[in-house]
Amino acid sequence: MERMGSETPPLPAPVMEARDLSNAQYAVHNEIFVDDRLKEYVLSLVEATRNPEQYGLKPLTPLIALGASPRASLGLLRASRAHAYLREARVMSRLTTSARSRRTSCATASA
Repeated sequence: MERMGSETPPLPAPVMEARDLSNAQYAVHNEIFVDDRLKEYVLSLVEATRNPEQYGLKPLTPLIALGASPRASLGLLRASRAHAYLREARVMSRLTTSARSRRTSCATASA
């Protein structure tokens, strides 16, 4: 703690131009295909946190104080799209989304 408090923090350095960031944001939103089945799956994941008994997860009910909000599904899809972009994938896979969602992030697979 003392070591961290006594040094001057490093200054951030740019890692990309603003134009490149804007292009990446556009690509993430417009160039990553999300199949409707994957959207339904993400909605099911979020719903399962609110009603675990309906998804065969009754033993988890006491461990869930509050389920994920509806916006969680939007965040999960957004994170999936961004991850797909970083992996240079253009199609998102349900299987890898399932595996990653258990770790509170989301992944994709190349087509």
